[in-house]
Amino acid sequence: MVKPITKETLFMNCMKLDFATKIELEHGMSTFEDKVWAKDVMKELSKAGLVRRTYSQVWNEQN
Repeated sequence: MVKPITKETLFMNCMKLDFATKIELEHGMSTFEDKVWAKDVMKELSKAGLVRRTYSQVWNEQN
């Protein structure tokens, strides 16, 4: 059973995604936007108090 999201639920999610090429990055982000941050998910999170979501791109990461 999944607990419903309420105003009392506080959370922050941080994900690091690595892509080999700019084309893979663009495809990955658009797919992620469609599949994970779908409109119904965003609506539920917004009702629960979602303030914002952000994306950052790291240009000079050393592997």
